[in-house]
Amino acid sequence: MARADPLRRNWTWAAVIAAGALSGAPACAGEISAAVEAGTGEVRRGLYWSGGKGVIGAEVYGPIAGIDASVRVVTLRGSARHGGADAVADLRLAREWPVGPAFVWVEAVGHAFVNAQGRMDYAEAGAGVRYALGPVEIDGRAYYAPPQAAIGGSNVHVRASATAGLPGTPLTLVAALGRSAGSQAGGSRLRPGGSYTDWKLGVEYSRGPLSAGIDYTGTSGGSGLIARGDLDDRVVARAALRF
Repeated sequence: MARADPLRRNWTWAAVIAAGALSGAPACAGEISAAVEAGTGEVRRGLYWSGGKGVIGAEVYGPIAGIDASVRVVTLRGSARHGGADAVADLRLAREWPVGPAFVWVEAVGHAFVNAQGRMDYAEAGAGVRYALGPVEIDGRAYYAPPQAAIGGSNVHVRASATAGLPGTPLTLVAALGRSAGSQAGGSRLRPGGSYTDWKLGVEYSRGPLSAGIDYTGTSGGSGLIARGDLDDRVVARAALRF
């Protein structure tokens, strides 16, 4: 059996350490929460990360010294897109400020891939703004991954989304539209076939600690999306329990 790549091994340990830090954070840092989840697939920015296979995941999150921190681990079950990785651990640090009636935030995210072949881990930075008016919330965000060997170049993703709670019901409508671009060298993994657009329409149910949802997602553009099986529209269902 091949030895684990040192960088990947370090990222995996970082995920474990971060999870331990969150779970053991002092009470004065704020409330620490967690969630477990399951879904029919892991779709990010319109691309299947789990190869169409069902997934399970877990997340720990909470504020530490004024910073919102979280660790989310999701099974990928031998994802071809990510070097046969069995799972991904997303380590996130973010900070949010109120600006008038809106909120502005920045974040740094590291993606560590467990049992992947070769160097697959990469990092990106994001920023955005959200504004709520009654049951409607509008969100705009942008992410930038600088050139890294793991992704073959740079990657830029901009996204706009809106949610609207249906009065008197536990249902929320969700809509999102995104665009991925970047350097030509970074097209094979995060931008198969070049720049492309993705969208999502969904509905979410929330009652106490339980939530569930179903999304219709799709992509367009990028000549390589067809070959990779990512151009097909798909329906993804998910459920989560928070505590």
